Amino acid sequence: MSKAREEIPEQLRELTESAKNLRRALLRYGRANVVLAELIAGGIPATEALERVRASQLRPELTDALDAFSGARHKARLALLALAVEEGASMAEAGRAFSVSRQLASRLIAERQRDARHSRS
Repeated sequence: MSKAREEIPEQLRELTESAKNLRRALLRYGRANVVLAELIAGGIPATEALERVRASQLRPELTDALDAFSGARHKARLALLALAVEEGASMAEAGRAFSVSRQLASRLIAERQRDARHSRS
C-alpha cells in the first residue's frame, strides 16, 4: 500500500476532528456576538461589553481553531492529491478533482515531495 493511501484515513480523521472543534468555536463566537450586540444596544460601553462576553478569550480560541482546520485541510489535500497522482491522474485531472488549477496541483505535489525529503533527512 502506498504511503499516501496509508496516511489518508488519519489525515481525514484529523480534518474531521478539527472541523468539529472549529464548529464549536464558531458557535461560541456567534453566541457571544449576539450577547455583545445586545449589550452595546443596551448602552453598555464597548470595552465593558467585550469583557462581559470574554472577547479576549474567544478571539484567540477562534483563531487557533481556524488555523488548526486550515492545517488539517491542507495536509489531507496533499495526501489525496499525492494518491491521485500515484494512481495515474494527470495534474490537470487532480486539479479538477479539487477545483484548483493544474499549476496549483503541481505546486502542492512538489511541496509534499519536499516535505517528505526533509522529514527523511
